[in-house]
Amino acid sequence: MYDKKSAYIEYYRAFAAAMAETNTDSLVQKWSEVDTAWMAIDTPFQPAHPIEYYEDKYRKAVSIEVDFRI
Repeated sequence: MYDKKSAYIEYYRAFAAAMAETNTDSLVQKWSEVDTAWMAIDTPFQPAHPIEYYEDKYRKAVSIEVDFRI
């Protein structure tokens, strides 16, 4: 209907890879890939992943955010 099947599949693959990552030096990159894949989904039905990252471009600070949606 919305022709976004491949975007959903890519999102869940990126999500699974980020959750399985054991190298702490790679976590920010992995979650960045999850967010990039999530942004490709522009349908009324959007997955909510439990962990998001936020980068402050001024201080170069990165924080982990937890998101619960109902």
